[in-house]
Amino acid sequence: MSSLFPPKKHGKDICTATCIFLFFSGVCAQNAPDYQFAASSGTYTALSGATTVTVSNADDGYYNGIPMGFNFIFGGVADYTDIHVSTNGWLTLGTSSSNNAISAGNTGSTNNFTVPPLAVPIIAPLWDNNSLTSTTNISYATSGTSPNRVTTVQYSNVKCTFNATSANIQFQVKFYETTNVIRFVYQPLGEAIPPTGRPGCRSV
Repeated sequence: MSSLFPPKKHGKDICTATCIFLFFSGVCAQNAPDYQFAASSGTYTALSGATTVTVSNADDGYYNGIPMGFNFIFGGVADYTDIHVSTNGWLTLGTSSSNNAISAGNTGSTNNFTVPPLAVPIIAPLWDNNSLTSTTNISYATSGTSPNRVTTVQYSNVKCTFNATSANIQFQVKFYETTNVIRFVYQPLGEAIPPTGRPGCRSV
């Protein structure tokens, strides 16, 4: 299954969705969003020939500097070229992260889009107190040719939340060149997934 965040020309800065993984409900909070939410069903296709990164820790870890492969526009800001990832299911663009926290009162594992963050923009396919089964469970690849390339960041074998007995989900974030669409794609695995995860995005 997947969720799509196509950009609008005008709007505000927060778009969130509550997910239960057999059902998606999209809601845009506080302001009219730069991105609209739409859910759909489809097939999860794992990356082939992807580049693997090693995060600082499987639980509350991060990695900086995944190359976008092209200039991406988000929240009215052009030329984002780097992606930084947290094991807790959120990504940032632009400025690198020095730790897993989003702000002093809003740690990387606390899925609250309304607290003013230090790390922006936030793009969260599944923001929760997650952990990976290995520090090498995040990978990326860019496919296609200019001006229609797609960069995919893949989280494999994720425990949502960290105290799950085994991996219960994997997911991808896809960034589309030119259209600036962001797509979240999910594949539940085995153990039930708690309804606490928050997908969404915030630009400021």
